Formats: sequence, structure tokens, C-alpha cells
Amino acid sequence: MGEKRLTLAPGTMLKEHYRIEEVIGSGGFAITYKGVNTEKNVTVAIKEFSPIRDDVQTEHEKARFIREAQILREFDYLEGVVSVRNVFEQEECAYLVMDYIEGITLKDYVREYGTFSFEELVRMVTPVMRSLTKIHRRNVTHCDISPDNLIIGMDKIGRTSCRERV
Repeated sequence: MGEKRLTLAPGTMLKEHYRIEEVIGSGGFAITYKGVNTEKNVTVAIKEFSPIRDDVQTEHEKARFIREAQILREFDYLEGVVSVRNVFEQEECAYLVMDYIEGITLKDYVREYGTFSFEELVRMVTPVMRSLTKIHRRNVTHCDISPDNLIIGMDKIGRTSCRERV
């Protein structure tokens, strides 16, 4: 217990053209960074599979992380789901590169601005729900729909990423 993950330093380059800028989130198995695709001069989000422990189960989870990212790349046309642009391994870690959504989590939005009307909420989450329905048909299920994992973009549309069903 009490072990701490090491994070990548700002300026670290991944796969020759993804530059790490800052940590923007951390969860049970991954660290998410804001970064830049230096080839295209575009801001991206980079999720690093970064478990604390090192065992056989972790290798299984890493393989699932990569498989999930590869499946999600097929759904980049769906509204309400963050597009995965690349997935790769480097130095025994796995990474997935997603569009960076300028916005705020639903949790932070409600904390700062208050609740939504029913109509506003339906308008905001309907694209997410429609897209998740299509993704579920491929046996990929989001295991953590929560106000922390829904990002409200500048267009006031919610977006989320997915996790494969165990």
C-alpha cells in the first residue's frame, strides 16, 4: 500500500512526436497527461497504463488496455466518445493517445455552476448514451460512468472514454 506511481516529466517525448506537458488525471490503472502531437502541432490527451504492482494480472490488464484502445479507434466518428488516435507500447508501458477535449468534468461543472435542467441534461448526455449503445454491441462496456468521467466540452456536449468488460 502507500506506493506512488512515477509520472513522466514535462517535456518527455513518446514515440518521437508526443510531448508530455502535464498530468491531468490519475486513476486505478492509468495516468492521463495533457500533451502535444509535435508532428501536427495539436494538443492531445495521453493515457499511460501505469499500475503500481507488477504481476501476471497486471500483464493481463495491460493487454486489455491495448485491446480496448484498438477497438475504440474504430469508433472515432461517434459523437459523445473521445476519439482514440493512436495506441503503442514504449519501455514496457502502454499508451493511448486521444483527442484533448477543452472543457470541464460534469462533477466540476455542477460544483461551480449548479445543476442542469432535465432538458439540458438529456441534450448533453444523449450523444454519449447513443454512442455507448453502439460500442456495447462490440462487447466494450464503460465500467465507470460518473461525473468525474464525463467531460463537458465547449460545445456543451458530454464525452467519455470506455473500458472493456471483464
